[in-house]
Amino acid sequence: MTAAYAMRAQRYLHDFGATAQDLTRVSVKNRGNGARNPRAHFQQAISPEDVEQSRPVADPLRLLHCCPNSDGAAAVLLCSEEFAKQLTTPSIRMRASVVRSGDFHTSYRDMTWPDITARAAKAAYEMADLKPADLDLVELHDAFSVAEFLHTEALGITERGEAYKATARGEFDRDGRVAISPSGGLLSRGHPVGATGVTQICESYWQLTGEAGDLQVPGAEVALTHVTGGGIFGVDNGACSIHILTTT
Repeated sequence: MTAAYAMRAQRYLHDFGATAQDLTRVSVKNRGNGARNPRAHFQQAISPEDVEQSRPVADPLRLLHCCPNSDGAAAVLLCSEEFAKQLTTPSIRMRASVVRSGDFHTSYRDMTWPDITARAAKAAYEMADLKPADLDLVELHDAFSVAEFLHTEALGITERGEAYKATARGEFDRDGRVAISPSGGLLSRGHPVGATGVTQICESYWQLTGEAGDLQVPGAEVALTHVTGGGIFGVDNGACSIHILTTT
């Protein structure tokens, strides 16, 4: 996967004029968010120099452009609205739950466009009767720093080739236009694989119920979680899951 994302990164930089420094901004932002998260694998902020001095892994990716393999577990209680009213804990609403499979073909594939994310997002927005502009926060599958650019564009949060500029302008900061990976994301919180998607929902729950503490996104009412996996020859990913959660 590191080699695959490195190729995607090279193509993105080539096509849209981004640089390795733009990839580094993602790592610095998300590790900074994770420094506030007591559940994160890495709880220390890093500087651009830390990233640029970390060892090369697969050009242009360095070690701190990559998420760690982590151990972890997470759980949520999914129930009816009627049952939720009997609980003493606050509840949120799941407005959309979508899973899509990869589209297999052996012809040319645009490595800068995660089609499976775009298809899953379209279905999720339609199910929730919401649009990208309604999102307050996104817990994104940022297994590698370039994934923030690829997937925010496929989610419709920015236009093609514009995500790295949005990151640089601070639009994806915790207090920006839409907070991307306010928990620290996979880059900081870690990637325990099977637990990652449920963890994203947990982090979103705390945000929407105002219980996120130092990670709180101001006025958060709509959250989207996004996870992909299972890279297979001929497909972008084997599966993609997107959930949209709201306070009402």
